[in-house]
Amino acid sequence: MGTVYAAVNEQDQQAAAVKVLAAALSQDEGFRDRFEAEVESLRKLRHPHIVRLYGFGEQDGVLFYAMELVEGRSLEEELAAGRPFDWQDVTRIAIQTCRALRHAHDRGIIHRDIKPANLMLNAQEEVKLSDFGIAKLFGASGMTVEGGIIGTAEFMAPEQADGRAATERTDLYSLGGVMYTLLARRPPFRARTLPELLQLQRYAEADPVRRYAPDTPPELEKIIGQLLAKEPEKRLANAAVVIRRLEGMVEDLADAEDRAPRIAPIAPTDAEIANAATLAAPENGPAPASPSATLEFLPGAPSPAVDRAASTRVAPTAAAGEAPVRAVDEEFHLAPTLLRQTTRTFKTVEEADLEDAERGDETSHAFAWQTAALAATLLGLGLLIWWLLQPPDADTLLARVESNSSTPQTLATVEDDIEALLTNPEFDVSLSDRAKLQRYQEDIAIDKLERQFEREARRVGSGKKLTPIERAYLDAIRTLRRDEAAGADKLDALIRLFGTSPESGITTQRILEAARRQRFNARLSVTEAMTDDLNSLEKQLSTAADLREDDPDDARIIYTGIIDLYGDKPWAAETIQKVRQLLAELPPPRQEQQAAPEIATQDATSPPPTESSEP
Repeated sequence: MGTVYAAVNEQDQQAAAVKVLAAALSQDEGFRDRFEAEVESLRKLRHPHIVRLYGFGEQDGVLFYAMELVEGRSLEEELAAGRPFDWQDVTRIAIQTCRALRHAHDRGIIHRDIKPANLMLNAQEEVKLSDFGIAKLFGASGMTVEGGIIGTAEFMAPEQADGRAATERTDLYSLGGVMYTLLARRPPFRARTLPELLQLQRYAEADPVRRYAPDTPPELEKIIGQLLAKEPEKRLANAAVVIRRLEGMVEDLADAEDRAPRIAPIAPTDAEIANAATLAAPENGPAPASPSATLEFLPGAPSPAVDRAASTRVAPTAAAGEAPVRAVDEEFHLAPTLLRQTTRTFKTVEEADLEDAERGDETSHAFAWQTAALAATLLGLGLLIWWLLQPPDADTLLARVESNSSTPQTLATVEDDIEALLTNPEFDVSLSDRAKLQRYQEDIAIDKLERQFEREARRVGSGKKLTPIERAYLDAIRTLRRDEAAGADKLDALIRLFGTSPESGITTQRILEAARRQRFNARLSVTEAMTDDLNSLEKQLSTAADLREDDPDDARIIYTGIIDLYGDKPWAAETIQKVRQLLAELPPPRQEQQAAPEIATQDATSPPPTESSEP
């Protein structure tokens, strides 16, 4: 696609990365139009986690743009270098990436090519998302890399593999693939060929990520699984939801760690130490009992004092010839278990009765607690039902509208919410949100109008009385179905004719906007088809040029085919003129060259024809 240079702005000495596009691309008018439109949209992106666009331009017929220079390495380079990523690293990277995507999605910009190579880490280990719009810029013309396709198949969403339109959730699928790759050190799917890989993207389910990264929290594995859902509507709604889920997971894990019980060791009693010493060295005979170990445990007698220094007591040195005496604390961990097996207990009837009474009190307390818990549950359930029956507030409705704002069709599903936000006086909606909602409303209305005229265009006749602009628009739509170029010309004429009227109503304005959209799409489609045809013509002309010397007849076939197919195309007039000139420069066909000597021989050897006397 081009070359990237490290550069310095001579005006302010700011470092930059200058991307110079290939000269062949700069000569393509369709590509130039898309380049200018895409760069215009990228100017809206100002976010700390997005590589900033500084400027763009053209020099000596070559297009270029300057962007923020990130001193660091991409995640792809980090993986290639063998860097391990734990779940905390992946969560931090995903949250920062989602903040960048939320900023872009809120401005109607889809990345379309989220992959490790496009995620940079600067010197502070902060994420910088790069190459916004590149997939759309190069993919819109149908251009392909030799042996591959635009985009990275390992992280391509199923709808991209099917050629469907990309949405916000397309980026989220690719983000899920990146998270999976960082944890597992392998992409979700692997295949030997590109078609096999695209087939896996469409229909296969990835292995659980914890199979390759066992330390991954179950909640993180669940989030990644939802991001990798095949159907877009089954994925998490938007980048903001992903951020909330990831941050909530981190908080829950931190709380769980704080709540984890920490059991302090219990100091042993002298009796336990004495028994441990006896058991540890039976060959030496009974160990001397400590003073507290000789006390009898009688009812009402005080418990023996605990000698907390006993755990560090050193065993006496063994006499000569005797077996060594082990240190008491060397076998201390055995004492509690053995004591439970050998210690005898004594309990009076009064104590037993008291214990039974205490157990009864505990049972009654437990029953009371159960009753209280049941009452609290019922109360909570009642409050939940009451809360569910309450009408949603403005923030909830706004969030629901934003999560469905990717296309006019999805906006239509929340049309009632938009109407409520605009008309309910109890909702405090800001001026910017109100303007956005009104724009959404208008998009829904224009989409409905387009669908209405599409249905009307499929009918043979219509009994509905139409206004002049409606008839003109309907005729243009029918023409588009047969010839996109001619239909685009009719739409252009409609816009020029009716777009200057100062008294146009709301319906006329909507038809004009629909006509502008249809004209743009038609001309884009014509430009793409024309670009493909020109590329094909260039390849055919190159083939014919190789055949001119050795096989001019095959070259003649290619030239005549080009003239027959594209001779009536206005955009190909210059190419056709060149082909006619090349065709005229070819030698005569081989059959004519062979027929000429035969005629000359016949004239030289055959007798002259005699005149016939017959009339």
